[in-house]
Amino acid sequence: MTTPLSTALFSPSESLDWQTLDSAAIQQHIRDGKTVFVDITADWCVTCKANKMRVLDRNPVLSALKDEQIVLMRGDWTTPSDKVNRYLQQNNRFGVPFNKIYGPETPQGIALPVLLDHNTVLDALTSSQAEE
Repeated sequence: MTTPLSTALFSPSESLDWQTLDSAAIQQHIRDGKTVFVDITADWCVTCKANKMRVLDRNPVLSALKDEQIVLMRGDWTTPSDKVNRYLQQNNRFGVPFNKIYGPETPQGIALPVLLDHNTVLDALTSSQAEE
């Protein structure tokens, strides 16, 4: 049996349903009761790759990101992007990786540290979600 091409070429987080970064849509998703996980990354960023391999591509974070109440947005800074630059500047950041989690309980967002760990990501996701 051979491995499907999509599995061979993509890491688990890349197989998630990532939307293109859209700053204007973040607040609408929050109004809809969703949590938004923003990942600003670049192919040349070694720390970004480490965060994916150590945290985003592993359970329990990978499973948490699959929740239907979470919207995943990715900004790709591999090549210069005015949209990504503006988002980074609005957040007083000037490089990658940058991750931020928004939600009904945290509409201004929770900026995550440069080096991610499971507990920090899961705690920010929990803090951002509306209580039922």
